[in-house]
Amino acid sequence: MASARNFGWDSLKGILILLVIVGHVIPEPLESSLVRSIIYSFHMPLFIFLAGYLFPLERWLSVSPLEMMRQYKWRIIVPWIIAVFVFCALSIYVYQSQQNPLIVLIRHFLKPYFHLWFVPSLLLWMLLTRFLYHRVRSSAQRLWWVLGVSFVFYGISHWVDFESLPGYFAPLDGFQSIYRMQYWIFFVWGVFLKQHGQWLRPIPAMKWIYPAYFLAVVVQFYWQQWALGMMIFFIANLLLLFQVASGIAQYQGKGWAWLNFLGQESMGIYLWHYVCTMLIKFEIGTQNLFHYYWANVLGLILTFVLLYLFTKNKWTHQWLMGVKEKS
Repeated sequence: MASARNFGWDSLKGILILLVIVGHVIPEPLESSLVRSIIYSFHMPLFIFLAGYLFPLERWLSVSPLEMMRQYKWRIIVPWIIAVFVFCALSIYVYQSQQNPLIVLIRHFLKPYFHLWFVPSLLLWMLLTRFLYHRVRSSAQRLWWVLGVSFVFYGISHWVDFESLPGYFAPLDGFQSIYRMQYWIFFVWGVFLKQHGQWLRPIPAMKWIYPAYFLAVVVQFYWQQWALGMMIFFIANLLLLFQVASGIAQYQGKGWAWLNFLGQESMGIYLWHYVCTMLIKFEIGTQNLFHYYWANVLGLILTFVLLYLFTKNKWTHQWLMGVKEKS
């Protein structure tokens, strides 16, 4: 008998996709916006953790990597390819590129536009995690391996100045900027805790992690210390994810239908939400923030209406939103 659906995960994904949108709408650079810094400190680690937690590892261990990728063709790959084409065309329009459109398109596949890095990274994390579980039998050793890899790429992304290095380091710069292996630890942490579900019990003494986490992020925003930043990224996030997952695992409610809907359609919303903001930044600009934010509010309302309509048609639901209708 199938276990009852835990709507807490859907609601959490719904909240996270709203935070993604808010983070992308805020025009200030990350280092100049406290709100954006707070959102960015945890929203992708938590999103990636959820992807790992919901990843059916046991199912994919018994099939080939190619077969695993086939199963994600409609859920992830095809909608992402369409999004790459669309954002390539929008980029040519917005940035008035005079280059050969085919060259621009190839570049967009090699280095996806803005938020589209997440999909190829997710597919790589899936493949690497499957390989890891095939090759390494000890759970502790797996975590240490992944933590080591994530730490190396965290260091590369934060402390290596590729502009000062010879050109033959460019492929490494391109790889780390697209695949962001520093986040792999959060995917594997989700897989690990799903396999050890008996550990997911809220620890009363751990409630301090919420105020302590956000206080640390605020301090880091104004103080900018590399050691504190690294502790927030790894230690604080791993503890935060454990506590959040423990609470959600015990959740038995139904949540809000609209929030569950956002969570269930989160991949499609993630792919397409930025079309509105991208065009508003180009057509209206960010000099007058009142006009900019109101344009985004209206534009995003229209975007959500369109995305909702996409879910009502089996073709757009499958090709654009990544949800294949059951026969």
